[in-house]
Amino acid sequence: MLRLWRLRRVSSLFARLEKDIRFNYFWIRCTKLITVTLFALHCAGCFYYLIADRYPNPERTWIGAVYPNFKEESLWRRYVTSMYWSIVTLTTTGYGNLHAENTGEMLFDIVYMLFNLGLTPYLIGNMTNLVVHWTSRTRDFVCPPPTFFYWFLAVS
Repeated sequence: MLRLWRLRRVSSLFARLEKDIRFNYFWIRCTKLITVTLFALHCAGCFYYLIADRYPNPERTWIGAVYPNFKEESLWRRYVTSMYWSIVTLTTTGYGNLHAENTGEMLFDIVYMLFNLGLTPYLIGNMTNLVVHWTSRTRDFVCPPPTFFYWFLAVS
């Protein structure tokens, strides 16, 4: 957990890059939003797997219901399954066969879904702001300023 404290350096890196005129603000901001999303997905998937791994009865876990001997599966398969659960929970599409089997998993599902209630508007709001900012800059290049238009009418 103490290593997570180093993430503040990543935040300050993105803050510096957003202010640097040599880099496109739009793409730096999009990269930051994608990074935040992937980090949240990864942490949730790994923590959800940890809950299942530490549970005394492996068959009564979310991953044990699909893979009864999930600890013998490859690490890659377990990670992909955890990420799949995390992504379909974030996008609220549902998970069909991957669902909470015990109280600990149910509690984590509740916490993760509440976290997603905050993350989703954050992402949508930032993307909307980027699109509005991008289109306002484009409009400035396409449409002539109103003063030029009125000057043109007065001269002709």
